[in-house]
Amino acid sequence: MLAVIDIIDHNQVYWSIRVYGYEGGTRKSSKVPQWMKLDCARQPGIKECGYYIMRYMLEIVTSRHSMRSIDELFQDTTSYSQDEIDGVRDLWADYFLNA
Repeated sequence: MLAVIDIIDHNQVYWSIRVYGYEGGTRKSSKVPQWMKLDCARQPGIKECGYYIMRYMLEIVTSRHSMRSIDELFQDTTSYSQDEIDGVRDLWADYFLNA
């Protein structure tokens, strides 16, 4: 099953998948994606999006051991605290500076 999470332009993604199927040589009809609307932490402004994406990626990767579904992972819509944002910022900075 193909699932696309909270994409704004559903039509563009749909046609991209269709064109990819034809250009990839399969020539068979691609399945229509199942659109999923998930609740997740909402950024309070316009500058935090990169940190929120990095935090989402960290939560998805680190939660794989708990076997929670993505539906269970993102149910809270409260914004991250500044400490949580600083924590992910420090993790990424440490990784890139020491790589």
